[in-house]
Amino acid sequence: MKIPIDDLSDADLAKINKAHAWVTMTVDAHGRHLGRGEAVFEIPDFRVRFVKDNLGLEGKSVVEFGCLEGAHTVALAREAREVVGVDGRASNLEKAKIRCRLYGVTAAFFKGDVEQWVPPAADLYFHCGVLYHLKDPASHLIRISKSTKELFLDTHYTKGPTGTYQCPEDGRTYPCFVYGEAPAGAKAGLQDTATWLRLPDILAILKRSFQEVKVLRDEKERNGLRVSLVAKKVGK
Repeated sequence: MKIPIDDLSDADLAKINKAHAWVTMTVDAHGRHLGRGEAVFEIPDFRVRFVKDNLGLEGKSVVEFGCLEGAHTVALAREAREVVGVDGRASNLEKAKIRCRLYGVTAAFFKGDVEQWVPPAADLYFHCGVLYHLKDPASHLIRISKSTKELFLDTHYTKGPTGTYQCPEDGRTYPCFVYGEAPAGAKAGLQDTATWLRLPDILAILKRSFQEVKVLRDEKERNGLRVSLVAKKVGK
């Protein structure tokens, strides 16, 4: 497959990199960087490979929550029938569109706060690095679980809650950790604080809608504990 970025001159690629405040970095066939970041973002990275190996992507419609600058979007669009990405920042969407165009894939994009946005129904929801930026993550999980057959979720969680919050969607009170956000950052949430749930509560919420829930990765990262999991509805 011909990939447009591979035919760009070094000068043109440098102009694109200079014109935008990138926070993620990918490479082309020549090893040149598109964007900037602490490390090269693989296409596909292990999270997209988790989805491909455990749920499959071919022929599916996918909604990507928090598409950032499109590195996951490119990988998903190479495999799926259609991809819709949503992000709360116009600057992120602009860069995601550029990355998709340069890597020769097509995706649709919407600007919106994923906590308020009503996503279209899809075969699969790809939900990576977003839940721990929300103020009411339990309500969000409950709502989106109604509109998809399969879910990939990658999120931080708390093992040492410092308080509680009441979920408007189900009326239950959940132990939580309140995390201070930096809303000006490209990777940050849209509010000044976010609510981190415990992993057992995340799993329990998902099991109300999905018959199969499988944890694929559960590790401690620089910013805290982080889990990757897949959830699937059976016979529907």
